[in-house]
Amino acid sequence: MSVANRVDAHIWESGSAVNERDQEQVYNAQKALLKDIILGCSNGLTLEEIESTVIQPVLDELHVTDGALLAIQHVINSVAKTLG
Repeated sequence: MSVANRVDAHIWESGSAVNERDQEQVYNAQKALLKDIILGCSNGLTLEEIESTVIQPVLDELHVTDGALLAIQHVINSVAKTLG
């Protein structure tokens, strides 16, 4: 989440310009979140359980920018579509 917050700040500071390094960092963070969600699901948790017991408590404790929330939600939505 700190990666997404930092990149979101860079985007705002640059007038909406996105650089490749920022894109790669967000992609890698999203990939890591996806792996964590897959691990949780493979251990018997539902996506809803992962969201409510793992992801949301962390979001409640941190200041997360709107851009970071969008990046996180993108991963969750992608998993939800895949699981059907």
